[in-house]
Order: sequence, then structure tokens, then C-alpha cells
Amino acid sequence: MTDLQKHLREYIRDAGPLLEELKQLVEACRSETPSKETLDEIFRHLHSLKSGASFFQITDVEQHIHSMESLFEDMKNAAGTPDFAKMSDRLYQGLPLLEQLILEKVLDHSNGGDELFPEDQGRETDDRIELTAFEKQLLAEAEDREETLCRLTVQIDPEERLPYVRSYLLLNNLELKVNVIKTLPSLDNPDQDFSTLTFILTSDSGDEPVFQAVNVDGILQTSLVNLDYSVFSDEDRGGTRLSESLIKESLAPVIKKVELETDSIVRLKDTLQEMKEIVLPLPPGLPQREPLLGLIKEMEENLSTVSLVPLSSLYPNLRRFIEETAKGVGKQIICEFRGGLFGLKIRNLEIVSRVLIQLIRNAVSHGIEIPEERTAAGKAPQGTIMIDARAVGDSFRIDVSDDGRGVNTDSVAEQTGADRDSLEGDQLLRILTRAGFSTSDKVDRLAGRGIGLDLVNHDVENALGGSLSLKTSKGRGTRFSLFLPGQKDLLPLMIFQLEGRLLALPKRNVAGVFPMDEAQIIKKEHNLLYCHLAGDELPLFSYGGMLSRRSSIETPYILIVQHLGRKAAMPVDDLVMEREYPRDTFYLGQQKEPFLYEVTLGTDAADFMYMSPGLIG
Repeated sequence: MTDLQKHLREYIRDAGPLLEELKQLVEACRSETPSKETLDEIFRHLHSLKSGASFFQITDVEQHIHSMESLFEDMKNAAGTPDFAKMSDRLYQGLPLLEQLILEKVLDHSNGGDELFPEDQGRETDDRIELTAFEKQLLAEAEDREETLCRLTVQIDPEERLPYVRSYLLLNNLELKVNVIKTLPSLDNPDQDFSTLTFILTSDSGDEPVFQAVNVDGILQTSLVNLDYSVFSDEDRGGTRLSESLIKESLAPVIKKVELETDSIVRLKDTLQEMKEIVLPLPPGLPQREPLLGLIKEMEENLSTVSLVPLSSLYPNLRRFIEETAKGVGKQIICEFRGGLFGLKIRNLEIVSRVLIQLIRNAVSHGIEIPEERTAAGKAPQGTIMIDARAVGDSFRIDVSDDGRGVNTDSVAEQTGADRDSLEGDQLLRILTRAGFSTSDKVDRLAGRGIGLDLVNHDVENALGGSLSLKTSKGRGTRFSLFLPGQKDLLPLMIFQLEGRLLALPKRNVAGVFPMDEAQIIKKEHNLLYCHLAGDELPLFSYGGMLSRRSSIETPYILIVQHLGRKAAMPVDDLVMEREYPRDTFYLGQQKEPFLYEVTLGTDAADFMYMSPGLIG
């Protein structure tokens, strides 16, 4: 899968929740006038969807959203009038079409294919598929059972080293879940071209088993089409011979690399932490101890690299976006990229991508002049947009600069009444990032609505926890700088005080905190103590083990600890804080007592001890 395909799939994945939120937000507008924050959120969602469509050159989606933005602008201006509800209805009615347009792009069905998803090579059409007598018998039996008839087409990654083995695996997976009638090409000859496979199959359980069966690595794309049995009938049933409808077409979820959700990676890291807690107490002379610790460390390092994706992976797609966008408005633009080898978390990378797209659009629309204007100003006819990204200590800086005309501070001063000579740096940036402010005197698909930089500032500050700065010079260009915090892999801990000691537990193992009520404490067999809480009787633990034979407990809090499906209560004197520590500087030291470990943070000893949640196991 190319990077472009991967990022398009991410855009499609994120479009679903955005559309659902849009529906809810717009639907609320149909019954009452919403707050300004709600209206701004609707506009941000529309603009985010349009930015992605523009980046991938999905013209029909981009144009439809552009029309919706125009309607939304009229709708906002009609707030408080009877027309507001009517326009909200019209906007709401446009959302299903937008959803359909995006879906069709994924399916590559209505658009006739493009460079992102090339048409199936060598796809067999049903009127050329001949069934043997035995296959026809299988088909007739499936029709009698009223099973659904489908054609499944699968594209295998051309870099797959063993396409025949991959094809055989697919067939085996399918035969476990559905009734496979025919496979093209046949697997009888392993020397054939298996880049594209076609399966004629029937299913009595819908399409879900089919997609479960083909959910393996090495698959580029899958297409499932519902067929009429008349396609393979020798009789004329009076219907359309090639009656068929597309059920689903999509990219397979894995290609060459296994993709893991962030939560899954965190759970794996937590599991390794627990493995370390088990291995550390082993006697130092045990032969297996050091190799096991070495393996755990290596796995932790490997997971840290999996968590981050280089910013430079965006560069080929951004270059294409700059070139295509410039061409669309009759400008000549050279794009340059520097640095960007540092990694970002995948979610942050998606947000940074959206920010860069908007800043590039801003540079193309407002900054870079047309060739004639540049030549008249003594410049080269080609403008330049540069993205320069580098690590600065533990943080990152990304500059997006152009050599265009600079920000039109005259227009800004005229619209705001501000002193033109004072319009620079932070003050100018605060004005430009206001919702609804624009220096453009016309509205087109690239600019003029006044929400682009507002969205950028919102994403940088709120979603990324960073900051944005601006430097501009009339006739020489503009530079936006993004300052982002480092992508540290953090271990969240709950630190608390128990019997005069400061202890820490992984936050994932803390199920809740409740005020102590001695009436909830009950004594059972062997004088062991339990806490009756939320309908459960939980054993009561201290760091020394399960508690027993106490007449009273005077601590103010109860901590609920969970581990490997078990829960227990722990009386604590005080809840100190929740803290996050970088995993690469967090070291468990010597086990001082059962389940209690010394902790080193970098080169310094921590003022707390680590309590293994295995205590309650």
C-alpha cells in the first residue's frame, strides 16, 4: 500500500465520526437556535472534511462541502429568523449525499477509478466465467438453500513474496466460513499470476464472514458484489443477465506492516511492565533472569518505535497537494522539504497533516502571486513553499514559509481599525486566527471564509498542546511556525500514602477511589476483612497482604485495585497525585519487600516505591 492510500484510508476512517457529529449538531439546529460554539464546531467539521478532500483531490466531495459551507454561512446570518430552521433542514438534507460521495470514493465505484485505487487488473467479468457441471450443481443447491450469491475480488500486494501461498490461505479461510463455488485463477497451477483473485461464493450469514476471512496481511483491496443467480443460469428468467449490486469495497486493514491502535500498544507496554515485575524478584543467579530482562527491554524499545511515524512520511502527499492546488489556480510553485525525520504519534500526525494542508492552502491562495505579478516585482515566476521540520531539545518546530507577497496588513488594519505599524507577530496572529476573519475579498474553494487559520490555531493549541507564531514581510513572504511538545511515551501512575509510606500504582490498575465508611467493612472466615462496595464484597489488602483481625480502620479513603480480572480494596491515608513519567527513564530497582520495588527516575531515586498490582493476585 502506498502512503497515499494509507492516509486516504485514515481520512475515510475519521470522516465517519465527523459526519455523525455533524448530523447531531445540524439536527439540533432544526429545533432551536444553537450557541456560537455549536455553529463554530459545525463549520470546523465541514472544513476538516473539505481539507482532506482537497488534499486527496476528491473534487466532487470538495465542491459539495463548498456548497454546504455557503449555505451554512447564509444560515448563520439568518439566526433568529424563520429562515434559520428552513436552512438548517436544507443543510441536514445535504449530509447523506456527502456521506454517499465519500463512500463512493472509497469504493472507487462511481468515479471510474483514479491513481489512488487503480481498477482491478485482469478482473474476470461474469459473462466470461464458465462453470463446470459440478460447480453448477453446487450453485443450484445453494440457491435452493436461499444463500446469497457473491463475487469477491481480492488484490494482492505486488511485493508479496509468496502470492500463491497467500491465495491458498485466502481460499482456506473462505471455505471455513462460506461456500466457495469457483476460484479464478485456479489454484491447481502455482505458476499463474495471483495478483488478482476472483471467488464466486455463496453465504448464509451475510457479508461479515467474507471480510473476516480476507482480513490477512498482504491484501491491497477487496471488492464484494452481490449477484443474481440468473448470471450463471442457462435459462432466460426475464431479468437482467448481469444483475448485480456492490455490497462493499475497501482497503484491507493490513499491508506488510501490522497496524496497531494506540490503546493496543499501551496495553502491550503495560503487559511488559507486569512481566518485568515477575522477573525482577527472581534470584540473581538464576540463568533465565538476565536473558528475560534483556528480552523485555528489547520488546519495550521495539514498541516505542512502533508508536511513532516520521513526519516526513507526509511529504510525498503534501508535494502532490501543493502542485495540484497551484495548478488549479494558475500559479507556479516549487515545494521544498527539510528535516521531518522525527516521529509523531499517529493521531498527532493526522492533526499535523490537517494543519499543514490548511497552511499550504493559505500560502497558495493568499501568499504566492501569479507569475506575471511576481515577474513585475522582480521575482522568479515560480514561488516557493518550504516545510522545514526539526527537533529542538525535547520539542519539535515545523516552519511553513513562502516567498510571496506577505500578509495584507493594510486590509487587516482597515477591517479592524488597528494601527497598521503595530500589526506584527502575536497581535497580527490573534486577528488572523479569529473565527470568521479573512483578508480575502472573495470566497472560493481555497479561502475567503475566515476559518482556516482559526482551525489551525484550534488544532495546534487544543489538540496538540503546542503554539503557533507568525512572521511576515510585505513583498518577501510569510512564515508560520508550529511548536509542538515532544512525543514522550508516558507511564501514568497513581501516587498515594499508606501507613506512612509513599507508594505508586499504575493508573490502569486503579478502578476507583471512594471515601471510607467503616460500616462497609465486614469480617468473614479466618477473621479476614472485606469491604462491601457497590454490591461487591472485595478483600481488603495492605502492602503486606490481606488484612485481618482489625477492629477498626481509620483511613479516609478506599482505593479499588484491579489486576488480571480480580479486584480488591485498599485503605489509604491520602491520595497525593496522578503523575506521568517517561517510560524510558522509569526503572524498577531492587525488590525491598514482596511486591514493593525501589524506583529510579533517570539517575535519581524516586521519593516513592512502586507497588506491583500482582499483590492482589
